[in-house]
Amino acid sequence: MTTLLSQSHLKTWQQRAVEMLVKHHYMLLGAQPGSGKTITTLTALDQLCYRALLVAPRIILDTVWQQEALRWSHTCHISFDFAHRLSGNERSDLWFCGGGDLVTITPDILVKFLDQVHLRKRVPVDLIIVDESQLFKNATAVRTAALHALAEHVPTWLLSGTPVPNGAVDCWSPGRILSRQGAFWQ
Repeated sequence: MTTLLSQSHLKTWQQRAVEMLVKHHYMLLGAQPGSGKTITTLTALDQLCYRALLVAPRIILDTVWQQEALRWSHTCHISFDFAHRLSGNERSDLWFCGGGDLVTITPDILVKFLDQVHLRKRVPVDLIIVDESQLFKNATAVRTAALHALAEHVPTWLLSGTPVPNGAVDCWSPGRILSRQGAFWQ
């Protein structure tokens, strides 16, 4: 039997980042891959008791997030609605009627989520968490436009292991999301 880690095992920078995430509705958390962004974000989510839309590539949704939540005593109760594994009405029903703390979606399906939000006239989450947020740096991409439309109404946390842009234009999309009142860069 594996012993669960406790919140006291978080590093000092992670504890500070949790405080910042809890206080700020819009934030970019940039840190090296494998440094602890996931548990930091899960800890903040646990404190807020929000239902969040988790946007990430399929491989990350199928492995990293739930595995990390189950390693820690204070996050092992967090439940997941793996909507990214479904399609059509089943997926939409889980987005809007599921009971999980985190409901999953891949970046390419975000447009369909936005379509359902318009159709149902409500946003079924309190927070959007975008892991690998550099996937949204293309300001002209349809999925980026969908994220911007949702971020107008729902607090959004961006996570990135590679937050440094290749050029100034790469800063536009995350900068626009984070320019909302109360945004903070960490």
